[in-house]
Amino acid sequence: MKPLMIVLRNYDDERWAAEAFASEVASGQNIAYFETRGVGEFGWAPGLQWHVRRASAWTGRTVASMQVYDLMRCMEFCRTLPGVDQAKISIAARNEAGVVALYAALMDGRCEALILINPPETQDLPGNPEGKGPATEMLNCLRITDVYQIPALLAPSRIQFADKMPQAYQWSQDLITKLGKQPFITIP
Repeated sequence: MKPLMIVLRNYDDERWAAEAFASEVASGQNIAYFETRGVGEFGWAPGLQWHVRRASAWTGRTVASMQVYDLMRCMEFCRTLPGVDQAKISIAARNEAGVVALYAALMDGRCEALILINPPETQDLPGNPEGKGPATEMLNCLRITDVYQIPALLAPSRIQFADKMPQAYQWSQDLITKLGKQPFITIP
């Protein structure tokens, strides 16, 4: 049985960007590339992003919350695959996909590790006036927590930041250090 790294693709990925990222962070593991709703070959056009965001809100959802659901179903499915160690499933995400990865890992509760590159420091970001760009909003989440606080809630999962850890995430680092948990790892 081998561990599995689920690598999230971003809506604005350059060709082979996810593969290059995976080659840096997932050596010796099985790799699954995953395109959440609105991403990749079957995603919607960037010009439709605003319309999808508005239509989702009418049904009490957001693009990001639907993507979290997609990733949770992916993790559930991957645990049924032969040759995959169910206890060793990790997620790797870049940029705004880090929000989806953090919430999915939190809600799943069984993610072994999370590897993030340049995750947003908050979900309270101004949107692009044209309605294009990242869609990280989730209804009512900011009443309770923000993304920089989620890593503290994921212990004992390993949290790794490739390049550098954004400053806002120091809050989680300080909390888990005070609790005697394993500190975050920064991959140069």
